[in-house]
Amino acid sequence: MDISDECMDVLISLPPDFPYDELFELADLLERADVFVPGYLPPPCGTYNPDGFLYSRHVEQSGTVLLPDRNIVSRIVKVARSGVENEHDKLAAAILAYAQCVDMLIEPSISFHELAPHQGNI
Repeated sequence: MDISDECMDVLISLPPDFPYDELFELADLLERADVFVPGYLPPPCGTYNPDGFLYSRHVEQSGTVLLPDRNIVSRIVKVARSGVENEHDKLAAAILAYAQCVDMLIEPSISFHELAPHQGNI
């Protein structure tokens, strides 16, 4: 089926102070770094396009769950403690900000299972 066969107009009302333009800047940064590995078929507009996430959340009433790995979770905690110190920190902060803006659920607990074999909990 061609995408042009499924065209429709949708209006999603966002708060006046919603950082829509900045969200696209974050999307560009994340796409250049290619940080997401979707466990689903991304929408035709692409994996990183905020409109796809907003449409999914507000029109289709479906959510996206972000399962960050331990490196990302550790960097997010580091950024919260001491701020952004390098490009990896900036990327972790961008992931968190993007997820927050498109209303992704964040489930970091799976990342701690990566520690189990190294912490003696088999």
